[in-house]
Amino acid sequence: MLNTDFFEMGDKPGQLLARLAAGRQKHTPISSLKDGLGKSHYETKAMTEIMEDFYKRLYTSEASTSMECIYNFLVKLNLPSLSEKDQGILGRPVTCVEVVEAINSLQKILAAWLGLGSY
Repeated sequence: MLNTDFFEMGDKPGQLLARLAAGRQKHTPISSLKDGLGKSHYETKAMTEIMEDFYKRLYTSEASTSMECIYNFLVKLNLPSLSEKDQGILGRPVTCVEVVEAINSLQKILAAWLGLGSY
C-alpha cells in the first residue's frame, strides 16, 4: 500500500513523508520523575506511583464548602421555578405517541442532514 501512496503523491510528498519521518523518530521514554519532595525516582514502580498520586490530586477538589455556603450562593442567583402545572407535565410518564413523534422527527432531521430529502 505504501508504494501506491508514493505513486499517487508524485513529486509532492507532503503529509505522507512527514508521517513516515515522524514514525522513524526514536521515542524516548521518561527516565525519571520527581516526587512531591523533589527527589528523583528512576524505577518504573516508583514513577507509576508518582503519576498516580499526581492525577489523584489533580482531580480531587480541595474546596470544603458547607451546605450553608451553597444555599447562600443559590439564593443569590434568583433562579426561576416551575409552576405546579409544569412540574406535573414534566413528571408524567411519556406516552407511546410522543415516542413515535420523537422518532419520526429525528428521522426527518437525519434525512435532511444526509441530503436525502424528506423521509
